[in-house]
Amino acid sequence: MKSPTRERLRQPRFHNRADARLATLLAAAAALGVVARPAWSEDTPPAKRPVIGLVLGGGSARGMAHAGVLQWLEEHRIPIDRIAGNSTGALMGASYATGLSAEEIKTLLRTADWDTILRPDIPYPLKSFRRKEDDRDYSVKVEAGLRHGLRLQSGINPGHHLSLMVSRILLPYSGVASFDDLPIPFRCVATDLEKGQIVVFDHGPIAPAVRASMSLPGTYDPVRLNGRLFADGGILNNVPVDVVKDMGADVVIAVRVGPKAEDQVPETIGGIANRSITLMMQALERPRLRRADVVLLPDTEGLTAADFKKSDEFAARGYQAAEARKDDLLPLALDETAWKAYRAAIEARKKPSRDPVTFVEVTGISDGASAQISEQLVRHIGTNPQAAAVEADINHIIGLGRYASATYGRTVIADTMGLGIQIRDKSYAPPFVRFALDVNNEDKDVSLSLGSRVTLMDVTGLGSEWRFDGSVGSTLSLSTELYQPLGGDRPVHGGAFISPRGRYVRTNENLYSGGDLVAVYSRQRAGAGLDIGWNSGGSTRLRAAYDIAYLRSTTSVGDPLLTSLSGTEQTLRARFEYDARDAPYLSGRGVSLTGTVHWFLEAPAAPRRFGTVEGAFQAAHPAGGGKILSLALEGGSSFGGDPPILYRFPLGGPFRLGAYPTYAFRGSQYLLGSLTYKIPVGKLPKLLGGQMYVETLIESGGVFEDLAEARFKSSVTAGLASDTLIGPLFAGLSVGQGGETRVYFLIGRPVR
Repeated sequence: MKSPTRERLRQPRFHNRADARLATLLAAAAALGVVARPAWSEDTPPAKRPVIGLVLGGGSARGMAHAGVLQWLEEHRIPIDRIAGNSTGALMGASYATGLSAEEIKTLLRTADWDTILRPDIPYPLKSFRRKEDDRDYSVKVEAGLRHGLRLQSGINPGHHLSLMVSRILLPYSGVASFDDLPIPFRCVATDLEKGQIVVFDHGPIAPAVRASMSLPGTYDPVRLNGRLFADGGILNNVPVDVVKDMGADVVIAVRVGPKAEDQVPETIGGIANRSITLMMQALERPRLRRADVVLLPDTEGLTAADFKKSDEFAARGYQAAEARKDDLLPLALDETAWKAYRAAIEARKKPSRDPVTFVEVTGISDGASAQISEQLVRHIGTNPQAAAVEADINHIIGLGRYASATYGRTVIADTMGLGIQIRDKSYAPPFVRFALDVNNEDKDVSLSLGSRVTLMDVTGLGSEWRFDGSVGSTLSLSTELYQPLGGDRPVHGGAFISPRGRYVRTNENLYSGGDLVAVYSRQRAGAGLDIGWNSGGSTRLRAAYDIAYLRSTTSVGDPLLTSLSGTEQTLRARFEYDARDAPYLSGRGVSLTGTVHWFLEAPAAPRRFGTVEGAFQAAHPAGGGKILSLALEGGSSFGGDPPILYRFPLGGPFRLGAYPTYAFRGSQYLLGSLTYKIPVGKLPKLLGGQMYVETLIESGGVFEDLAEARFKSSVTAGLASDTLIGPLFAGLSVGQGGETRVYFLIGRPVR
């Protein structure tokens, strides 16, 4: 079988790799002064000891075993002169090549926020207000795009926080001209998916190179650099022994941490696929491993490629693997004097950049967007950029939902040092497509709605959005809204905006009298409106609106309390929203607050104008051991007025006095309070959802015309809740104070 093509990547130019014999000839010519000396030759160890190369293979979390290998080599004074790595091995190798010690690398792995790094989406608190709206309204955890027809994202995880982690570690050396200028010369490999080539990164921004090497297909999105699409180097060269030999290594220590062959293959889709990939990787690894002088095979039995939180256990396995081959490794050890000289040479090559940056360069996106984002980052000019501050700004940018991920570092243009931000666009969008599934099973009554939101970006200028929403099923709706930021600066997450919109919706609404269902109204509403508002950061929004619509309410079932209603509705509205929770559903920490005032200038069956005010407060806090305690309070009033019955506040239904039917009670005023206690009971598979909870909810509230005459009802609900791939899920039972009971199975409905 013909070997895959391999080439060295010198960013931004590409050219073919010189083979080992050519490198030898060039070195000899350099000694005679005929050609320039190779970059690494000045630091080639004296002839009395060999040049030692270390190769660190890929293996997801298994790659953490490399930290233990590095620790053993340090403790036994074995020098490393060249490093080549792939995937996690590229991250470990690059970190060590910048001068970090094995213990420092172990600490980085131990303290990393793996829950955030591995999650498939940017955390909810970092999102812009509109993206938070998307999560609340369209809770299916799949985003599609229409850039090239309807397409899903190219990986489960866009890798944004992985990119930030890589950038943070490598920031001090991100401005090096060549990877040979690191304290230890370094290479990493990736796979060009379009050309089917192995690519060796030896030059250019180091963080994007390492991130490209870590793009495990199907898990992390591939990375496009200089017009080429890169994925994990393990596809074609998981343990790049040949690369470190081409760097001039005389002795090669290779560490393989990839999956091992299993005696019995699970006869499942996943099992067969994993076994097939393992066999292909092993077939490509064998000839390369035979060129290594010492091969270390850490035993990771009992640990998986997803156990990122067990870094110390992986490191211990790596240490044991090196100890098991000590007879082969110890002959490479230096005496104390030589080791001190070696370490001194490494320290002398440490030259992290600390000078202030004089410009900001944003690449990977359109010139207009680059200029706009650069303006948001000018505060870093004249400073030595700090990772925390740079990442905070980058997270705001990614939180807009427009882009997939970003890396950052120092960059040099014409001998001038700047801050470089490399933003990766989403290959499948915009336009973006979100989905919603709403299932409500109250006893034997089932309602089902399917919804979708299409969002176009930059339609009327940078930062503008045009939404199209629709749903079919129990709720039939179609709406559109144009979001137009105002002001020239257009802050990333804030500023004034204007939003014209239009909507048609048809729903069914129950009417009860004395606890009995007496009618089902079919309500249709078609209208338009205009909002003017202000976003402050990603958590607060204030908006004022004027709406005009035509309403038609007709009896579809039963004997109505009122005759069919139709007519014009005109409304002035003001709304305040604050959302500082850590999740849209099943929040474990944070608060949210909303307040809405309506003034109805005209409404069907209303003899005069009337107003309403409504507010809601929710707070969640950890209660220890993964448990969560939540409090919710809400209420509304019609200012003592007497609005038509269909404009009165309803109570009843899931999480609004759950033991009673939806819309069981109506009144011109209402109060409702609830206390929720959630106990974790396990986790769904990562591809299906998150934490599962047993939830107990105590509610008390009521509707009334006069608070002094209010009679409150109570309800206790218990069930199983989780936020899944298709939205929040709840299954449980509600019991009222009079013995009323209702059984619920909900998908897509808000869960507290």
